Amino acid sequence: MSQSNLKRRDFAKSLAIGAVLAPIAEAAGQEPAKKDTTSVADLQLEQIKQQYPDERLDDAALKSIRGDLQQQLNRSKILSAFPLTNADEPGFTFAAYRRD
Repeated sequence: MSQSNLKRRDFAKSLAIGAVLAPIAEAAGQEPAKKDTTSVADLQLEQIKQQYPDERLDDAALKSIRGDLQQQLNRSKILSAFPLTNADEPGFTFAAYRRD
């Protein structure tokens, strides 16, 4: 893989922008790429229906749940494509409490 000069925080900002723009594009009729994860979302939805049978899970609720599953899979794909190394530090500073 090639090294990227993209900082972790800049990547998080661009990811947030993508999360906002994806529903807008979908509402406009331009669906994001969903080819690879479509069957996975369907399998997860079937598992949810089997584990949590409830009469409130009508077609509208299942469609909403499937959309959420699809968004999570798409986000997972984006995050998986961004390589991290052991040199990448967390976004916060942690200091252990030491009793005097």
